[in-house]
Amino acid sequence: MNYNWDQNIAPYLNTMQPVEGGYSTATRGVVTLGDGKKVFVKIAEGETTIKWLQKEVDVYIKLNAAGYAYIPQLLAHSGDRSAMAIEYLANAHFDNAWDEDKLAAIIAAQDDLKKYAYLFAADPAYTLESVVGRDSKWSAVMVPRAIDRLNEKFRMLSVDVNLNQTQLEAYETMLNGWHMQEDTLVHQDIRADNFAYDETTHRGLLIDWNWLCIGDASLDTTPL
Repeated sequence: MNYNWDQNIAPYLNTMQPVEGGYSTATRGVVTLGDGKKVFVKIAEGETTIKWLQKEVDVYIKLNAAGYAYIPQLLAHSGDRSAMAIEYLANAHFDNAWDEDKLAAIIAAQDDLKKYAYLFAADPAYTLESVVGRDSKWSAVMVPRAIDRLNEKFRMLSVDVNLNQTQLEAYETMLNGWHMQEDTLVHQDIRADNFAYDETTHRGLLIDWNWLCIGDASLDTTPL
């Protein structure tokens, strides 16, 4: 970390330019510091959001120290880790537009992450159960309204599929006995708006680390 939160970040929060995005109640924005440097700040609000941000700060500290190349640099955090400042990625794009270079970059970030599992393997805050519910969702899917919504999505995507309950029951039977592995480190929310991609350098950095856990590689492959 390069800054002290109380001395270098907090006095300049009034300069914050809010940014869109995120699914929690955390406040996010770009703050201009006294030395003119811009940083990205995230401040949690509410018990649940604070818990997730505290975990995210821990991830930044550990992965930065270990030299993981696909995460922004943590610049400062508050004493209780309910707020943090990371480097401002001015040239990064988060849009859902893809080419071979961007896809290769995000896959490289995913693959390289796996080697850092040892940093989190013994911590209960990073178990699969801490972030993933294991109860079966088939009962919620196999009702007429849900099946109709699935088929509507397929039509919107011009996919020639029309599911019915008999087919879904067959899929459930086929997958009976399958279970998620717990053998690798997964970000678990890899997608375009969590990947700060620089079109000039053809490299990108992953953000939003609060769902990191030891789990199944498919948890990263599927959302991607």
